[in-house]
Amino acid sequence: MKSTITSTSVGANQRRSFIKYVLAGFGSTIPLSMIEAASDVNYSTVATATSPFSDDEQKLIISIIDQILPRTKTPSASELGVTDFIAYAFKHLLSYYEQETFITGISAFNRLHPTFLRQQNQTQASIIESLDKAVFLPDLNDTSLSTDIASIAIHEFYKKLKELTLVGYFTSELVMLNQLNYHAVPGRFDAQLNIDSAEKLFISNVDV
Repeated sequence: MKSTITSTSVGANQRRSFIKYVLAGFGSTIPLSMIEAASDVNYSTVATATSPFSDDEQKLIISIIDQILPRTKTPSASELGVTDFIAYAFKHLLSYYEQETFITGISAFNRLHPTFLRQQNQTQASIIESLDKAVFLPDLNDTSLSTDIASIAIHEFYKKLKELTLVGYFTSELVMLNQLNYHAVPGRFDAQLNIDSAEKLFISNVDV
């Protein structure tokens, strides 16, 4: 699959600026300088040359990110080539510790859900929804919350995978051009701005 995460149609400076905004908004732990340095890379070419993941790991990643961002009126995460970005980020942007944690989490997830890839979409969605809630909206009063090593590994893996998925998706060329109405700040001042209900989401590089 040819990745749509390139900077050929969106100005390089504009894209770098927007990537900074997205990373900050998602609370990304990846240094901005490293993302900036990679912003002009054709992830598809680099990722497919020497993928850091096995076929089974790649299939699992695709299944999970398509639950995080499934196909609706817009393409799913994998359809936009986000898997290429994840492979590139894993090799070039994550620390050795983060890489080890990521792979350990994949293995732990497979042990906990050995039939995940064979499950119906609805079942997969339910599993990922529960995992997402446990990671990002935990009930701190729930004494049954697991703190074993395997569960922690799965949570760390999923947290990083979702981070990379969102960054890769929302900084993709197709989304930036067709789904977001991006305006760098400082820019032109409009005292009154009429927004149509069908208008693309307005977004800037300043968090207000």
